[in-house]
Amino acid sequence: MVTDPRIVYEFGPFQMDPDKQTLRRGDNLVPVPPKAFETLLVLVRRSRDVVSKEELLREVWPDSFVEESNLSQNIFLLRKALGDTAENRQYIVTLPGRGYRFAATVRTVTEQGESLVAHARTRTQIVIEEDDAETAQGLKMLPVPQKPRVNRKFLVSVAVVVVLLAAAGFLLVRSRRLTQIVHDKEWEQLTFFTDSAVYPALSPDGRMLAFIRGSDSFMGRGQIYVKLLPGGEPVQLTNDDAVKLAPSFSPDGSRIVYSIVEPWDTWEVSSIGGDPHLLLPNSSSLTWIEHGKRLLFSEMREGLHLVLVTTDDDRGNSRDVYAPPGKRSMMHHSYLSPDGRWVLVVEMDSQGKIVPCRVVPFQAGRTSELWALLTTNASLERGRRMANGSTSL
Repeated sequence: MVTDPRIVYEFGPFQMDPDKQTLRRGDNLVPVPPKAFETLLVLVRRSRDVVSKEELLREVWPDSFVEESNLSQNIFLLRKALGDTAENRQYIVTLPGRGYRFAATVRTVTEQGESLVAHARTRTQIVIEEDDAETAQGLKMLPVPQKPRVNRKFLVSVAVVVVLLAAAGFLLVRSRRLTQIVHDKEWEQLTFFTDSAVYPALSPDGRMLAFIRGSDSFMGRGQIYVKLLPGGEPVQLTNDDAVKLAPSFSPDGSRIVYSIVEPWDTWEVSSIGGDPHLLLPNSSSLTWIEHGKRLLFSEMREGLHLVLVTTDDDRGNSRDVYAPPGKRSMMHHSYLSPDGRWVLVVEMDSQGKIVPCRVVPFQAGRTSELWALLTTNASLERGRRMANGSTSL
């Protein structure tokens, strides 16, 4: 009985066996999850072709509906297994708005080792060669045409139309290209927990991401994590029952500070691990501003009144930036604008309700005009009332 030969794919130092579901690098087995292996197999079999995300989802999950994040996770795992980096994509290339392409040359061999592909040719080369052959055969069959009489006015009219169409086509392509640049963004999933990762904070050099892993998006008993971007493994930095919120990096990226609730204090932990310790009592949502020379944070006053203040590192030279109206209102988060003139604030009113975000002046003595930033009709109406001189929100 004649059986089909077993096919094995080779690319770079890797050998991929679809029957055994194995990926090897030389003599070493490279661990790859089953769905990630199927994803790689589709890309390898269509090497040099662009495979859309929709096609990959249909091929790998043919009988179920899954979110695109599952595909992104598989691509992330494959790039890690193959040694691809953000700076050097040797194998899996992303084409924003189109899909993925396997860029390496793939050799297909039988079980006996006989090469089935003498050399790799791109799809473009094959199409051109086929087109050339068909064109040549067609030319042999066509009769020699008689030279027509030329109408000069007709030719001028055609030339004008061609120029206009070319100009219109250029503008259309340019418009679509600009639109694609704006809208075609590659989204890459960074964490793969079964629960939530909230409060993301980027280090000043953009190489580390800190976040709270937990079940609550506002404040909860989650833990502080940090990971190197883009593909580092998340590392847990805390292990306690404190209610946490608002992590941020120190100016040099060596420390991560975060707030705990009851009491409202700021703690810090080294970015590379260690024991957390108290940094600044009676403070919340702390950030460094003015190139690390000053601090911006919320401070608890009489009762449960959280106000926004700025101080030096040693808490000297302190001044209030914004005090929300009401003795039980709380100024929870603040973000200084790049020009240092305004602060975006998130506050809770005396009834415990988060109110629309607003922008307040950072420098004392500037205009006290406030803007509500949410786009609901009520927020816009409040904005109009403020512009007319009312400070009521």
